[in-house]
Amino acid sequence: MKRIVIGGGGIALLLGVMAVGFTAWTQVASPVPVAGNSAISKNVGPLPTCAATNHIIGYLGELRSGVATGASAFAGVATATMMSPIGSQGTSGLVTSSVPISEGQASELAAVGSVDLLAKEATLRSCDYMMSDSPRSQPYIASAEAAIASAGLVPLAVAQQPIAVYLADDPLHSGWFVVTVGLPGPVQTLPDVPSNVSLHAMSKYVVVETGAASPVAVGRVAW
Repeated sequence: MKRIVIGGGGIALLLGVMAVGFTAWTQVASPVPVAGNSAISKNVGPLPTCAATNHIIGYLGELRSGVATGASAFAGVATATMMSPIGSQGTSGLVTSSVPISEGQASELAAVGSVDLLAKEATLRSCDYMMSDSPRSQPYIASAEAAIASAGLVPLAVAQQPIAVYLADDPLHSGWFVVTVGLPGPVQTLPDVPSNVSLHAMSKYVVVETGAASPVAVGRVAW
């Protein structure tokens, strides 16, 4: 069984089936991970130069003081999803959205900022989907994986097997970071794809962390 992992949240992956094998090509808004088959991995392209191209992948908002933070309490923007605070020092009232939102769309919102694909600091930037060439990013990634598991979203063993990770600056809190962890999601069905090829969407989880890699909020995300 061949497996290909395709990204979600605005990432389009087109798959072509050829008589001699499989070729994948892309129309992308952000890097597309392709895993599980080296022949397929070698035939992906062209991809944008991520070191030179940074772009917005989503939006982070914060509720006004005193606004209820329950998941059902925030109805101002249909596309926004509440994050859950972590521990006694956790930050409540954070929301994520894959499409632009603004304070003017909902009276509950005090601030909104865009989340980029890459961090501004060079030592936290990487064009590798696992950021394996960025040692400084590893504590943030490990902390995010543990936070996702502690929140009961997935088992730790699953959280520690991501297919892509992104680390960006928190637009609302100076010195904090937003870590997105992509995990294999449900099997997808596309026309003209052989039955021995399994296509998996990417399920994404996001963790907001302090500069000391302490997680303060966690949730699923659609970007």
